[in-house]
Amino acid sequence: MAQISKFLTDDLVAKAKSSLKQLGKYGSVAVRLQIIISAKEHGITDVCRVHGISRTTLTDWIKRFSQEEVNALVNKTKKPRSPLSEHLDTLKKWVEKDSNITARELVLKIEEKLKIQIGMSSVYRLLNKLKFSYITPRPKHYKQNTNSHEEFKKKSSAEN
Repeated sequence: MAQISKFLTDDLVAKAKSSLKQLGKYGSVAVRLQIIISAKEHGITDVCRVHGISRTTLTDWIKRFSQEEVNALVNKTKKPRSPLSEHLDTLKKWVEKDSNITARELVLKIEEKLKIQIGMSSVYRLLNKLKFSYITPRPKHYKQNTNSHEEFKKKSSAEN
């Protein structure tokens, strides 16, 4: 049998068993408590092999549980919140007020008014999140004759 971790004491296992009784046997936290309890009996390496987790993950759970309570075993969100998430209403008002505003102008306005550094791609994601679409005009050739183009429009609309 492998060497038992110094963090995995009898007191910690007793604490895990009492917490497991309060939680019940279902849920990710309860499963982690059961893994901690079985690690005391069967060794960390064998338990990790059976459950398909790494040794560092299990020792991290044991350390977090010993330092804190059961809440330490809950998965924490890894994605940090955007600093602009609080200013979405302001951005929506800016775009609704001036529908021809460009992404570059939005970047400059955000940096100037809100004092937040942001990139162009982030502005496009925010516009998408606010249910706005970024529409670009159709390209025109530099040699295109605008007079003949307008004449064609008049003739084609008159015929329909």
